[in-house]
Amino acid sequence: MNIEITNLTTVPNDCLLSAPLDLTVGLKLEKPIKAGKWVIRFIFDFSFQKHSVVLLETQPKDYSAGESTETFHIDSIDLSGLKEKELLNMGLLSASLFIENETKNSALDINMCTEITKEKDGYRRTILNPLE
Repeated sequence: MNIEITNLTTVPNDCLLSAPLDLTVGLKLEKPIKAGKWVIRFIFDFSFQKHSVVLLETQPKDYSAGESTETFHIDSIDLSGLKEKELLNMGLLSASLFIENETKNSALDINMCTEITKEKDGYRRTILNPLE
């Protein structure tokens, strides 16, 4: 299946790690997708421990061939139970598209490396856009 990512934005960026997040994904589909389901997750300490937190899971929906845009809103990123050493290693914001009840093998993975730093006001995130 040919899926092209035409646009990718994360708002806000360079902000508190726990702040709300709007992720917009533009796609161009060669063929229609039946029962496409998105899973948005944040993987802390991507280099070592890989502590994964599911931020959002959508209901399955059909997509027509051609261009489409999806915007996902996450109210906050839950940091409870995470140790500082997990927070301060490279993180990964991941958006995965699964098709027709598939739960293990995604048709598309969009991985955005995320730098996490500790500042006076708390942990801050800077999400790196792989399209830039």
